Amino acid sequence: MANLNNSTVNHLMDESNKKYDMGLYEHAIQCLIEAWDLLPGDKYPYDESYYIIRGILDVSIQIHDEEKMRTWVEHILYADPERIDSGEREMWVGKVACELKEYEKAYDYMSIAHKKSLGRCFYGKNRKYIDFWKKYKKMNEAE
Repeated sequence: MANLNNSTVNHLMDESNKKYDMGLYEHAIQCLIEAWDLLPGDKYPYDESYYIIRGILDVSIQIHDEEKMRTWVEHILYADPERIDSGEREMWVGKVACELKEYEKAYDYMSIAHKKSLGRCFYGKNRKYIDFWKKYKKMNEAE
């Protein structure tokens, strides 16, 4: 994994966390977008790319910003390609699809996440997604 070691990018990521803690969610996202813009060239190889996109998606889901979810979700599949593939990327796509009411897509991506992670992507997380996945799985098995 390529580590950028850029103090400005790291500062913006820290600033995003502070804004989030203050309830300034749009500002938190904006800090992350600014950090993304500072990543050089092909942004995906850097460790930070994954954390930036994950943060944007996390906050976008919380405030239900559909435009930002749609804009950033596909990036998660390419960010930090050397990162261990544990299904977390697919889980993010599944979460976003679920929030956008794209249920078939959500189920498909969550199924991949479940398989890759042996279910770990669902544990300790929002029950909403595991409940959705189990319900959808039952419906598919009944067909």
